[in-house]
Amino acid sequence: MGVFFVWSLAALWSLAQQTWQTEAGSLAPLVLLLGLWSLFECRARNRHLIAAGAIGPAITVVCVILPIYVIASAIDMVAVMAVCVWVGGIAAFYYFNGAALTRACGFPLAFLGLAIPLPYSLSMTANLFLRDFIADFASRFGRFLSLETAVDRHYIFIDQYQLSIDNACAGASSTMSLVAIGLLFAHWFQEANWKGYLFAFAVSVPIALVANVLRIITLLVMVRTLGPGLLDTALHPLSGVLSFAFALAMFGIVQRTAVIVRKGAQK
Repeated sequence: MGVFFVWSLAALWSLAQQTWQTEAGSLAPLVLLLGLWSLFECRARNRHLIAAGAIGPAITVVCVILPIYVIASAIDMVAVMAVCVWVGGIAAFYYFNGAALTRACGFPLAFLGLAIPLPYSLSMTANLFLRDFIADFASRFGRFLSLETAVDRHYIFIDQYQLSIDNACAGASSTMSLVAIGLLFAHWFQEANWKGYLFAFAVSVPIALVANVLRIITLLVMVRTLGPGLLDTALHPLSGVLSFAFALAMFGIVQRTAVIVRKGAQK
């Protein structure tokens, strides 16, 4: 396992230097830490299943991903490096813990894959859609609040100011992170069945979108009141953290309400 950790350092370093330093990727370390904690907890709970795995499959996986990892490192393809580390980690876990424990820990092992940054083509497509959607919805809601707003694709006009909804503000990262935490919540507290996972996904996406729209509306009001200079202050990134915290709280309330309703229906 020590060899695997050293091998994965290059990918972790690249993620820390690039993706994790952006607002769009700032929540990925949280997903990674929660996944690792869940994996260690699952392993400790199922220690009776630990047995040596077959070396053949593990070696085969390493032989396949090692040259890919080296090439990806040379040309700085961080997402591919992360995929290789994830697949290699599963192979190492299987070799040291056996097939039975690997199956028992299947969810946390799969969950760790959510810390991998999306390929550029997918992330750009998602961000473009979210930028236009959020700008249009925020502008409509602003007019409902008697704000003088207009929209041109992902640009919002308020009074004499023109504001752009960039990729970091689109909410793709916060949406993915909330979905990941929602799935983990279902795994921990809702008997880990497919209905719990489906419900967590179904409520996470709209909650994340609503929280992000409210963030944009709040920033519009602040820009109108205090001027656009506040977007260059710590309030801008802080608003993203507060928006995610609000979404997480709303998700917890919805999940708790659903559990109470379900228990009431069963009586």
